[in-house]
Amino acid sequence: MSTSEEIESHRKITKKFDYSAELLLKTGICDFTAVKSPSLLIKLKGVYNLVDFERGDTLNVILGSNEVSIVINEKYADKLRKFLLMEKILNIEDNLVALTIIFTADDFLHTPGIIFNAVRMLAWNSINIFEIVSTMTELTFILHKKDSMKAYDVLQEIIGK
Repeated sequence: MSTSEEIESHRKITKKFDYSAELLLKTGICDFTAVKSPSLLIKLKGVYNLVDFERGDTLNVILGSNEVSIVINEKYADKLRKFLLMEKILNIEDNLVALTIIFTADDFLHTPGIIFNAVRMLAWNSINIFEIVSTMTELTFILHKKDSMKAYDVLQEIIGK
């Protein structure tokens, strides 16, 4: 069986998914990555006080095995730098956006291939993803601002079907 035949036969058994969704684009985002340390983990409790969630501010804390990434509004970058003063910062990316797909279908988490399909389409269009954050009904891509409109159009094509 050829690869294309194998893919086609797999598509026939893959569960159909209703891609009905809303796209939300937030600009003015930055991403700090620091070495995971006991002192940083203690400080993370206070990082939530830096942002105003009632105003719709963004804060995502992603804990890896050895690193911690903090995605936050650029307007808080200086405060976060001071907050992380004694920590080893590995990288800071600015001029980012958060592009979120908010699914109306409630089975996003249990349908194989949803994240893969979105990532594949972005990659095929030469769009680099800095971070991926997901919840039960939301899938957020942290991207460079220069790619934001192209990425918006690509994801709109997926959810518009």
